[in-house]
Amino acid sequence: TDVDAHKILDYAGVTNYEIDDAGHWVTNTQVTSFNEAITSEINNPGIARQVGRFTSSPKAWSYVRLRQTVGVFISPIIAYWAYEKIVSNLNRSEHTKSKKLSDNSIEITTTPLPGVRQRPFQCESRAGFYEAIGQILTGKYAIIEHPECIHDGGQCCRYIISWDSPK
Repeated sequence: TDVDAHKILDYAGVTNYEIDDAGHWVTNTQVTSFNEAITSEINNPGIARQVGRFTSSPKAWSYVRLRQTVGVFISPIIAYWAYEKIVSNLNRSEHTKSKKLSDNSIEITTTPLPGVRQRPFQCESRAGFYEAIGQILTGKYAIIEHPECIHDGGQCCRYIISWDSPK
């Protein structure tokens, strides 16, 4: 699908300068507006998860950085555990904790910080991103369960992530 990226970014209030600045933080309002625009433009309500997954695609600008960051970890369990530590450099709107469940599964909980109102598409985008980490390290998307969600009355968004152990 041909998408006018400038139109979508303009709607979201994101400038080219902000895109080019690796240290720039987009706001929750910009993220929400971007999702509204891209969902409307391509008429795909499942786009948020695809956006999260796209981070593991060689076509994504973030691919090299993500591959370098995730690829240094010996196993998926260490990469997901490290995500908790790294996410504070990527996102200022939530608190994230991880807990190892087994050699091939982990629980990650995400709680919005006070005053932050997240939307359901952010849950889907996170799930896609978690799938992408598994894909980079094992060649297959991780399996994601989302048994608790703040949008369904939960206290947090809880993800159970599992993967086939690499050979």
